[in-house]
Amino acid sequence: MHTTLILYRIGGYILMKIKINLNFLLIISCFFYLFDLSVTCWLIQNFGISIELNPLLRLLFQINPALVLLFKFGILVLYLYIVPQSAQKNFYFAYRGTQIICALLCMVGIFHCYNLFLFFVYSS
Repeated sequence: MHTTLILYRIGGYILMKIKINLNFLLIISCFFYLFDLSVTCWLIQNFGISIELNPLLRLLFQINPALVLLFKFGILVLYLYIVPQSAQKNFYFAYRGTQIICALLCMVGIFHCYNLFLFFVYSS
């Protein structure tokens, strides 16, 4: 558990300190968001709905897995629409918020990679 916490801090620190373009941050956050969605769907398919920690997504998976995809892609499109719109009014707010979202998604991605590594190491 201590190693995971260190990886979270390193990933968040790197993304918060590097000055990069807002569009590039949006591309990175889309990549991590889609990575999270694909790993979540794979885990649900192989281990069942009980592995999902988010209660809203767990409920949507129970109703219909297509609802999860619709919900997640809807949130992604809404995010990609709102950030550039808010950047026109207050660029610092949009940029800093995108850095935070990107850092959180990076942490989730690192957590998924760590868990997938453990799964494949201990399953063989």
